[in-house]
Amino acid sequence: MTETIMRIESFKPMAERFRGYLPVVVDVETGGFDWNRNALLEIAAVPIELDADGRYVPGETCSAHIEPAPGTTAISSSALRFQSNPPVSTSTTTGR
Repeated sequence: MTETIMRIESFKPMAERFRGYLPVVVDVETGGFDWNRNALLEIAAVPIELDADGRYVPGETCSAHIEPAPGTTAISSSALRFQSNPPVSTSTTTGR
């Protein structure tokens, strides 16, 4: 019990961590799985902020499309296979 109380008391609120900065969620979209050949296509960042009640909320999203670097592929065939779902045929029904 004492150990649990000590852990709670030594817990630092998020606003006091990272030298006062709050975390940022970063997402990147690439054209494939090989960073040497497949282009970086888009990057986005969302800061995690504290609202008036001290709850974590997403801040304003910032994003940018990136022109692929020379010599890189905008999207690889393996990435297309990974991201694609097989088409659903509406012409045939099975009565299910």
